[in-house]
Amino acid sequence: MASSIITAIIVSAIIHTPAPVLITAQALLLGLVGPLMGIVALDTVVGRRGSVSAFLTRSLIVVTNSIPWVIALTLLMLSEDPAIISPGIAQYVPLISDPFITNHQTALINSVITTIMLLAIDAYLLINAGPRLLRPRIPGGPESLITANKPFRGFRFRGVFTGLVRYYMRQLISARGSLGLVVGGSLMAVFLYVSLATSMNYLTQFELAIGVMAYAAPLAYITSFLPVMMYNAEYSALPIILTMPVTPIRRMLAKIPMVLTTYYALAVPIVAILTVLHHPSAIPPVLALAVSPLASTVMSAIVFQLEVRDYLGGSQALAILNLANTVLIITAASIPIIAFVAAQVLTMSITYSTMALLMTGAVETAVLTLA
Repeated sequence: MASSIITAIIVSAIIHTPAPVLITAQALLLGLVGPLMGIVALDTVVGRRGSVSAFLTRSLIVVTNSIPWVIALTLLMLSEDPAIISPGIAQYVPLISDPFITNHQTALINSVITTIMLLAIDAYLLINAGPRLLRPRIPGGPESLITANKPFRGFRFRGVFTGLVRYYMRQLISARGSLGLVVGGSLMAVFLYVSLATSMNYLTQFELAIGVMAYAAPLAYITSFLPVMMYNAEYSALPIILTMPVTPIRRMLAKIPMVLTTYYALAVPIVAILTVLHHPSAIPPVLALAVSPLASTVMSAIVFQLEVRDYLGGSQALAILNLANTVLIITAASIPIIAFVAAQVLTMSITYSTMALLMTGAVETAVLTLA
């Protein structure tokens, strides 16, 4: 958050307008609303011992975490076609008015008021969520399955490894955080695919290849963070995880079906659009891009093992690992995408670009797995 604000301030100083600062501040504040409301909702349910509907609570969390996605992607659609909404109207609309603050005084006032309102909402939620976080009674992770009524229900299958695979697949659609991530990714996919379909016929072959990758890459990034969430849940139940008869490499492999299923589920609509619009040549890179979240899964396993080592050794480096985790995951997911774009620029061939994507992802995954 600090780096985002600092970058926005530098950009604002260069272009002589406060728009980047206001836009960045609003994005950060809007993104905090969902998690903070989720903390309050979850703690309320646990505190009342089930007297609050779990379904309604989960729906609230999914909706609040989806709101920023919907707003951001709606703004993206509006920005692609300025004729949809005129500057005269836009200067009065919150969030949409931000780009007009240099030329319209009303837009500047509206943006400042919007930022203050979001800040007040987040401050109120933080005051309520902060004390709840200090009381460690929010359930999560595999240990939530281990109770007197349902001991190890998630692991009653043929073999521990098979049980882990099914456990992660179940968590994909039942875990509070991952469900919100998948719903948000689905909303993002809808907006991206509609935008792609409306502009595809006007693109050259090179622009189509780069454009398809630009639309598919965010879905790969979203999928890449699912293993991180699962490992975070496992870390909260570390004493249980360390006593399970499953090696770290098998725990990592058990997450791969969940990752691939999620990515291809999000990618199915774009494949359908490319097929209907007669652009089958752009389908292979979309399918091959699954190597990005695959490499990120292995990177997540490495970070988790480092966290376990530091936990057992009493080291304080865990905080540094948590800060670096996002950078490492994004880097691992980006390397195959960078290889695709570089090969496309050099060869102008989608076949060679797809081969570069697959080979780079395979080599990266192999190296990380050996590590």
